[in-house]
Amino acid sequence: MGEENTQLDVLSYGLINSYAHDTTPGGDSPFSPPAHWQGTENAYLEIMRDRFVLPHYAQRMLRAASALKTPETRRQLKVSGPYKTQVMGILEKLAN
Repeated sequence: MGEENTQLDVLSYGLINSYAHDTTPGGDSPFSPPAHWQGTENAYLEIMRDRFVLPHYAQRMLRAASALKTPETRRQLKVSGPYKTQVMGILEKLAN
């Protein structure tokens, strides 16, 4: 399989990088609020609590938190966007 097929293969199998999360509203991370969302930090944390009770979000959140358990996987974790600080706090709590 050539390099040109790599993206197609990833899309067809639905692979997700569990250690890369962009918190920009409208993104595909479980840590991204809805598109065009502009709320307070408390409102953001409430969205995250609401999502955590849903298995498809909780699984991805817990997988991201598992990255904090070893130095090697901690280095692989990449969180970006406007809610990076909040997400790192969430992940620290979930990891413990």
